[in-house]
This record gives sequence, structure tokens and C-alpha cells, in this order.
Amino acid sequence: MPNLPLIIYVDYGNHSFAAVKKGATIAKQRNKDVILAHSIDQRKDSVTDRNDIQSKQQLIQQRTAWLNDYKAYLLDEGIEVINIDLTFDKPSKRINELNADLIVAVKTDRWGIVKHYSHDLFQNPPYTLLGVHVNQSSNNKLA
Repeated sequence: MPNLPLIIYVDYGNHSFAAVKKGATIAKQRNKDVILAHSIDQRKDSVTDRNDIQSKQQLIQQRTAWLNDYKAYLLDEGIEVINIDLTFDKPSKRINELNADLIVAVKTDRWGIVKHYSHDLFQNPPYTLLGVHVNQSSNNKLA
């Protein structure tokens, strides 16, 4: 039987390496492959900005580089990330496609994100959700 992945959703606005590492450590303990996931939220951007292909490509490159920094740092910590996923705007769909459980790695003041994703997962059992959070004083190694 293949090793099913565990998705770690990383929030860009208020990210914390400590929370991501905590989630990846849990995945490693459960013998799960790690996928780092992120959704690019452009709801606050103007329609013009959202439709600007060059701007969108630049944003995708920036976020890909950011997740690759996390991936490299986790590898230095002995935790391999098998993939990064920037298409996480519809979590229940992606979780079903990947047949994966989900960890949401956020700081305490962004806990609403966990609530948002938990709604999707409660409607789509048997997937599990674990919210991993750290307090404001935690060390943020990556920005």
C-alpha cells in the first residue's frame, strides 16, 4: 500500500516556520509523505490586478520560491517534502484528489483559517484535520 501524503497548509500572511516544522514532525512520526500547500488569495486585489497575467505569474513565482525555502529548511531538519501545491483554494477537492489528511500551520492569531478548512473537512470524512499553531513569540526563521 502506498504511503498516503499529509498536506501542511501554510498561511502566507502570517507564516511561522515553527508551526510548519511542528506539522512536518507529526507527519514524519506518522510515516506520511509531506506536501506543502498554499492558496494564492487575490480577493482584495482589483479586477485589473487579478486579470494581469504578468502580475499573476510573478506572484506564483514568489510564492513558489517561498514554499521552496520551507522545503529546503525542512530537508535540513531531516524532513523530506515530496511536493508543493499552490492550488489549494478548494481544499476538499485537493484533499480528495490526493487522498490526504491536512495539517494547518498557523500562528495563534490566524486560527480562523483552521476553522475555515475544518468546515470543508467535516463535510468530507474520513479525512482528519489537525491545527498546529505557535504563539506570537515563536521564532520565525523564514519570512
